[in-house]
Amino acid sequence: MKISFPIKDGEVTIKAIDFTDHNKTNERNFLDMALTKLNTVRIRVNDYTPDLDEVALVFVFERHGRNSARAFGFVRNLLKRGAIASTVAHDAHNLIVVGTDIKDMVIAANLVIEGQGGMSAVLNGQILARIKLPVAGLMSEEPLQIVASWMMELRTAFKKMEVLDHPYMPLLCLLTLSVIPHGRITDRGIFDVDKQSFVYPFILET
Repeated sequence: MKISFPIKDGEVTIKAIDFTDHNKTNERNFLDMALTKLNTVRIRVNDYTPDLDEVALVFVFERHGRNSARAFGFVRNLLKRGAIASTVAHDAHNLIVVGTDIKDMVIAANLVIEGQGGMSAVLNGQILARIKLPVAGLMSEEPLQIVASWMMELRTAFKKMEVLDHPYMPLLCLLTLSVIPHGRITDRGIFDVDKQSFVYPFILET
């Protein structure tokens, strides 16, 4: 998971998929929470490495053997720390990884890959939760009680990591659904749903 930043040190303006308006999950309608914005954000870069806080990295990897496409972008206020990964990522169900720490992101992604699909949460190198979904990366053959216990652990991890969540469905699972306004990400890049076009993640200043 590498990003070629346009500068080595300093500040850079990026396009971020923004969840800023949705901070209190229990007080928000799920359909409203699913909406995002595409906003510009300034982030600091030190030795080609971004200082991440309210903005996290997001990677999407094509996993169906078609073209091995992959893309990265930025998402704001989806999580505060650590990394989460999932193959439950509507509608293409590729592998999506979101995080503020590259090492955590690698661990989270590899956990999902090793389980032949599923979801994971990692913080400071520690595995907080893991759901194995080896049937198409979407389902498990384990009893309902076991899968439910995994999901409870994942939701507990989400709270610790301050992941934006909703009882109906983790918002992570909709970040790749490129028909929901206004900003999404696919294995081809950040997608502006309103303009029906892909967006370069960096805003180059002249």
